[in-house]
Amino acid sequence: MILTIDIGNTNQTYFLTHLEEEILRGELDSLNSDLERNKIQLNKVKTFVSSVKDPKLSKINIPNSLIRDYLVHSNFLGMPVHYSQTIGDDRLIAAFYFFKTSKKKQLIIDSGSFTTIDLVDKKGFHGGFILPGWNKIKDCYSEGENLKSTAITLIKPNCFKSPPNNTEDAIKQGALLTFLAPIKQALESLAPEVILVSGGNQQVISEYLKSLDLNIPIKKVSNIVHLGLQLLGKERQL
Repeated sequence: MILTIDIGNTNQTYFLTHLEEEILRGELDSLNSDLERNKIQLNKVKTFVSSVKDPKLSKINIPNSLIRDYLVHSNFLGMPVHYSQTIGDDRLIAAFYFFKTSKKKQLIIDSGSFTTIDLVDKKGFHGGFILPGWNKIKDCYSEGENLKSTAITLIKPNCFKSPPNNTEDAIKQGALLTFLAPIKQALESLAPEVILVSGGNQQVISEYLKSLDLNIPIKKVSNIVHLGLQLLGKERQL
């Protein structure tokens, strides 16, 4: 059995699989009780962890393997890493998954608390950008006394073809433009063959990208970190 744990900035989750079949999934806080309730034998479980908040590791009372430990001399299990040793676990394991499953030039857009835009191709992981997530951008408006009363929601993009003509729309569209415009700029700069979108904001980002008529495949991928960890686990068991 393979237990994968994703300790993100906002959410911490686990998946337990056996022979690619899902057995359990849930929040990290319930992991120990879930294992005990289902009488899971810990000596049969291999655990792989992606963590961006290491203090949360204390919740795991079983032996585990942090994926950063496999990054040795700019190589992660056969994937060249053109980046420093301080790369976040979540970005590293996502790149590893797509490096192993395709050799095309791929752009990974993972948007949650932050939005990361990373490039991976047959030559390995090339790094990318870290941008504020939607909530970070939305919070900026709370600093303006005359602006913070507006309810800012992640609305469907209208491609910004005409300027908003009232303050409420100016704020809503302005926040959305701040969120989406850097993604478009990154696409134009990096020219990928495939775009992969993951995270809590994947729906609005996917809709926006499709509205641009890029003529590039755009794929939504859920649980990207767990997919990468499961692939790592299978490779380590061979």
